[in-house]
Amino acid sequence: MEKVEITITDITGKIIYKTTATDTQNLEVNTADFGAGIYVVQVQGADFIATKKLFIEK
Repeated sequence: MEKVEITITDITGKIIYKTTATDTQNLEVNTADFGAGIYVVQVQGADFIATKKLFIEK
């Protein structure tokens, strides 16, 4: 099974969360400690990189 690296950064580029996972079909991240705002989620595997925005409202 392929390992992927998941990184969540705030809008300034500061890394808020980082992990490596093999079960990427169902990955949960507890965002309770994240402040309201826009974050960038990057998922990187051996042959791909996916980037998405994450909006958190409180």
